[in-house]
Amino acid sequence: MVSQLSARADDSSSWTRRAYHGSALVGNYVYIDGGEEAISQNSSTWVVSFANAISVNHTLAIDLSSSWDNSTVNFIKTHKTTASINFPALWHDPTKNVLYSFGGESTWLPPINGNPSPLSTWRLTPDNKGGGAWSVNATSSDPPFSRGFTRPFGGSTTSSKDTAFYLGGYSSSHSTPKGSFGSGSDFTPTPGIVSYNYGNGSWSNDTTTHYSQYATAEWAGMQFVSSLGPEGVVVIFGGDTSGLATYSAGENLRSMANIVVYEPRSRTWYYQNATGDSLPAARIRMCVVSVQEKAASSHEIYVYGGFDGTFGPAGVQFDEVWVLSLPAFRWFKADYTAVSPRMGHTCHVVGHRQLLTIGGVDPMQTDLVTVWKGPDRFSQGLGIFDMSAMTWASYYNASAAGYVRPEAVKAWYDKKGLYPTTWDQPGLKGLIEDKAVIRPSSTPTSIPTSLPTFPSSSTSSGSSRGAIVGGVVGGIVGLSLVIVGTWLLLRRRMRKRNQSRPDEAFAEEDTVPQRFDELSGDETRPELGADISKAELASGVPVELEERASGRRQALYEMSAEKN
Repeated sequence: MVSQLSARADDSSSWTRRAYHGSALVGNYVYIDGGEEAISQNSSTWVVSFANAISVNHTLAIDLSSSWDNSTVNFIKTHKTTASINFPALWHDPTKNVLYSFGGESTWLPPINGNPSPLSTWRLTPDNKGGGAWSVNATSSDPPFSRGFTRPFGGSTTSSKDTAFYLGGYSSSHSTPKGSFGSGSDFTPTPGIVSYNYGNGSWSNDTTTHYSQYATAEWAGMQFVSSLGPEGVVVIFGGDTSGLATYSAGENLRSMANIVVYEPRSRTWYYQNATGDSLPAARIRMCVVSVQEKAASSHEIYVYGGFDGTFGPAGVQFDEVWVLSLPAFRWFKADYTAVSPRMGHTCHVVGHRQLLTIGGVDPMQTDLVTVWKGPDRFSQGLGIFDMSAMTWASYYNASAAGYVRPEAVKAWYDKKGLYPTTWDQPGLKGLIEDKAVIRPSSTPTSIPTSLPTFPSSSTSSGSSRGAIVGGVVGGIVGLSLVIVGTWLLLRRRMRKRNQSRPDEAFAEEDTVPQRFDELSGDETRPELGADISKAELASGVPVELEERASGRRQALYEMSAEKN
């Protein structure tokens, strides 16, 4: 059933905020699904409620074919019977023109129903009018779940024209229906980078030991950049990297200077240290978009919002918009006064040059309950940022001119050239400048004893990093005792490095998660000929995250405050 709403997103003038949803562009519409909403009961109290409590469950859509103001724009609501999910990853398959929903967790708001719905992925078939029909795409007996994979959330996602990617994240008793709610551990990291091929429906999960010590990743910024490399690359920055046991927000933030590049065709990882007159603060739960001027050779990634795991007034800095321009690997900051930060939001490029941000809660409050306090600064939670002029607006212009690089970005390339002064990895230089993938000369039979470490300083660097140090650990008969002794010495040094600098080192062999490939068939081909690691395919019930206030699970949430 599809209905046209009036000005408000939920038929109610008391609506104040939305967050924790997923969203995606499909043709001339932006679809918004899941998450939670807040409504104002009276002038001094706010109550947080299910996003679907108003009408069972629904998906919203906004028409982008004509201009609108964020205070009067109409929403199209599609009622559905699928489970209500927070943080779903929504992927648009342009070849079939369908929308897939992967991952996410059931709400922590009342009523709490214990275990979440059975493991599944869902598919929306749009009707080209802002509506559509949801149906099951895969059940718990289908890949990837039939191979032991869980339903993650808190990871990062992006998509190319034929493949969707999902990096890291973690599972909980509200995402995976195993164990019992309220017992055991919560928020167990799920290492690896999952990919889903739109064409043949196959799944794969590649190891990410070259990304972090324990191959974990939470809430990073990630974008597929089609203009770099022979067939495009995945660019990753920021976020958290946790241990394998549990995840706590902000426990090990990655510097925004550390830019990771993943070439999916060869499954090769690279890094580059970014520069800038200033650099964005380390953060999680940001939103990111990418765009390219038609006549330019650079590609810009825009970053908005987020927080560092700590609530309070210092979070105002996360209201800033930052631009990472590639291939210069240079950060630029929009020049305006930050006043109203947000996290738990999403954003998209709309109308050629405009960034549309949707929803979000306020990290300047005291905890995960009070972040809902007060109405959103943007009417109906919709903000418009002109990426060329680097200014905010409340009006969406469907006829806006094409995107051009901000003047500061253009001036940098005119003066400094296209590439960084120093490449931190020769292989990345070849990938970017020559569009050549440099593969290892031989396939290792085990994980190398020494792997490259990523720079952790938040300052820019003009010095090159050392070459990748490593060797292949193998059972080759006839190796000399000298080589064996050298291997043991390197292994001992790596262990010491892991103990002294865990944020820069990589996991030993006994902590390396494995990969499952092409899960559409009957056979699984784990990396290195071993079973799929339980660490990577974590499905147990995790330990509660410190970030969540105990009051988050009350039967009703009331937040007393003066209404702004």
